[in-house]
Amino acid sequence: MRGDPKRKTKPLFVVEDDPDQQELLKLMLDRVCLPSQVVCFSTGEKLMEHMNKLVSKQGLSDEEIPTLITLDLRLPGVDGLEVLQVIRSHDKFSKVPVLVLTASQLADDVKASYRLGGTVFLRKPFEEEELKNILQQLRIMGLLKG
Repeated sequence: MRGDPKRKTKPLFVVEDDPDQQELLKLMLDRVCLPSQVVCFSTGEKLMEHMNKLVSKQGLSDEEIPTLITLDLRLPGVDGLEVLQVIRSHDKFSKVPVLVLTASQLADDVKASYRLGGTVFLRKPFEEEELKNILQQLRIMGLLKG
């Protein structure tokens, strides 16, 4: 994590069932200078449980709402499209940019991701430079801080 260690940073949620992909994403996000506490979830259910805990607690602060969610489309159990619907249904999470990641080559997956509120779609495998460019575009559009 980069930046001032005394300054509290908003978390960044990574929803990815493959532990190697989780680590790779964490490394890439750190290298492209997104100073955040990366919180990983191996299933959509775990993310949704965490979101429900946050939403149900008293005094939820803006610092607890993620600055970005990276979401694997193909997850065990509840898939990424269903998770995306849940993210968009929560008032506190509805405006969080969601980067949908998948190895799928199906055009319907891209269409469904955007229809359900995905901010941007990125096919795996991808290069770090592609991730950096997407994050820069989100910053320019005012959707991503940091």
